[in-house]
Amino acid sequence: MALSTDARAGLIGTLAGAVLGGVVGIAGTLIGVDKTADRQEQFLLPGQVSIDTVEGARSIVGRTVELKGTADIPGSADRTLWIVVRVDVNGVTAYYPQGRAEPDEAGHWSCVVSLGSSDPADDGPYAALAVLVDGSTSKAFRKYVNEELATDHDGMADYPADANLRMDWTPLERDMSLQDPRLEDAEGSCAS
Repeated sequence: MALSTDARAGLIGTLAGAVLGGVVGIAGTLIGVDKTADRQEQFLLPGQVSIDTVEGARSIVGRTVELKGTADIPGSADRTLWIVVRVDVNGVTAYYPQGRAEPDEAGHWSCVVSLGSSDPADDGPYAALAVLVDGSTSKAFRKYVNEELATDHDGMADYPADANLRMDWTPLERDMSLQDPRLEDAEGSCAS
């Protein structure tokens, strides 16, 4: 049976509409999934944090360094901003929580951290992390800082490195010859 020209045009229009509608429906579903994922991330990890790049050539610093950044922590969120130093030595990664950073009303924070001991053999690559953590992780970090940090050489054994934490970081290269005289005796100013 042959279709008239008008019937063929109508059939083609119907088919095109169905295909286009299906594509739009699929795209809407995909966009909806992305929005759901965004809402879930916001629910699990409220807040934002950033750490400024340290001034200086290739972020080469002395043993103690002042870190600065910003944080936006919703008032209802159970989140605390912690500063953590990460060290990669001989293929092993170690994490050393340094203390809490307290953002001011504008969201700006700063604190001084120590990179390694005063031994020049500790010169090398480090990373400073600004991490928003929940209450239980903050409690574990506080316990580490108060009981182990001063004498520990291996880092926090149960650091949640694989956790889905809201964080930012900056690479640092420690060179004791570049120690800032103003920070010579500083051991760190982050709160515990």
